[in-house]
Amino acid sequence: MIEGYYRGARDFGVEVLNDVEAIQAAHQEALQQKTEDGKPGHCVLWVNVQKPTQDELDWLQQNFKLHPLVLEDIVQRDQRSKLEEYQDYMFLVLHSPAVEPQSADLEWEELHIIISKHWVVTALDKNSPRLEQAIKKIATSDRLFERGLGSLVYHLCDGIVDAYFPIMDDYGDQMDEVEDLVVDKPDHALLDRMFKLKRNLVQMRRFLSPQRDVFRTLLDRSDDYFDAHARPYFRDIYDHMVRVYDSLDSLRDQVGNATDLYLSVVNNNMNMVMKRLTVITTIFMPITFVTGVFGMNFGHSPQVENDPGWFFWACIVALAIIASVMVITLRRLKFI
Repeated sequence: MIEGYYRGARDFGVEVLNDVEAIQAAHQEALQQKTEDGKPGHCVLWVNVQKPTQDELDWLQQNFKLHPLVLEDIVQRDQRSKLEEYQDYMFLVLHSPAVEPQSADLEWEELHIIISKHWVVTALDKNSPRLEQAIKKIATSDRLFERGLGSLVYHLCDGIVDAYFPIMDDYGDQMDEVEDLVVDKPDHALLDRMFKLKRNLVQMRRFLSPQRDVFRTLLDRSDDYFDAHARPYFRDIYDHMVRVYDSLDSLRDQVGNATDLYLSVVNNNMNMVMKRLTVITTIFMPITFVTGVFGMNFGHSPQVENDPGWFFWACIVALAIIASVMVITLRRLKFI
């Protein structure tokens, strides 16, 4: 499906173009609107493609002179974030994150942007509800079209970057909770939670690292495609991406430290259990020895054949005294 949004030189507002003939006519008008320095004029053309057919891809290639590799990338999804520059345009691959409510796993929507001096083409996968909603919101704003292509591309990129912040804030809150639980209540469920959080952070870093370089290059090349006033906005996007990337590194360090702390706490608890068992064994060792000696099945055992009556209770008192001495001794040695 191909849909166009166009604001012409006659200033009739944003027109929605639903057929390729109208888009082609708007494209020709936009190409004719040039300033003295070669920058685009007042005409702004934005073409959005969603799950294009082969005929629509052929039409794009013919009218916008797209390289065959660009068309191949539009069809092939699950790509790495990148920026490729051709003779008259740039091709961007960007990714927008979201958290799946039930499993808390990260989901990624992929957006392809082709930027020229006179038009912008965006390509979406069929399952991109958040990006589709953002595109419709931007496309209905006549104020953004008045500011030129730079404003449109900026808002597209800014929406993608802003999607990272609530996720990073949520992960930060989770890490604060995890660090408290590691000391108070370490268990296997908490360890699974840390591993899942670490897996999501590693996955996010895999998309963030190349995407940061994309916005760095886009900032450097913004003067060649947009008006001068657009550069500060793209610098702001790059600063936000660097901020997200730094927060991601901090969270990864927190997860690693929390994992080490968890293992230390578990090992310490195990040592305390072994210490208690050792103390109990030490206390009962002399008592077991005494009871073992007098429990032997000898043929003639003293104080058994001629029991005076008080010997049993005397043994009980002796055993209690031995246990008390062992407890006092272990406390003085700071074993308990």
